[in-house]
Amino acid sequence: MKEQSLTERLRKVREAIANSKEGVVNIKGKNYSMVGLRITKLREEFGLDIGIENIIHEHSDKKVLAECRISMAIEGSEEPMLLANGFAEKNRDQNMITKTACVEFCQTTAMGRACAGLGIIGDHNIASAEEMYGVKEGKPVNEKPEPQKDNEINDKVKAMSESGMSNEEIKQSLADDLANITKGIENKAEKLGESIAHI
Repeated sequence: MKEQSLTERLRKVREAIANSKEGVVNIKGKNYSMVGLRITKLREEFGLDIGIENIIHEHSDKKVLAECRISMAIEGSEEPMLLANGFAEKNRDQNMITKTACVEFCQTTAMGRACAGLGIIGDHNIASAEEMYGVKEGKPVNEKPEPQKDNEINDKVKAMSESGMSNEEIKQSLADDLANITKGIENKAEKLGESIAHI
């Protein structure tokens, strides 16, 4: 049986992702594949012939810079061939996700970008679902806050202020609300990740 070329094998991975019903999230009318889906389909086709290396270039109190390199062992060569890489840089104070799990978020984003560099996105977008949800306050990239939500927050702040709460108490109350919202998103993402792991 003739051995398939790298291009043919990557095409199979892309098709498997494009046809997947699981691990794909629709955000504002666009489909985004989860990084777990991309990695799962890559591993299903290549097994351990593909190497995935995660490198943390910067890990400070202010930010994290991560890189993911995807490589493949080449017969007769001591060094694996670099197929694609991806980077992710996030400020730790960007949102609750980056405050609590910045390294993990950057690693996942970098892996998704490296997969995208190989064309492993199916018929979806280069950004992963995790990336789209991992920005300011858990909102998708470029999504503007809904005015109604802003009004609700302003009304809540006004009511708290009128009730005699101090600015610090108001800030803490809003931070608690945001933490609860973020925890809910994280729980949903975790459940989705568990579903993907069972594919």
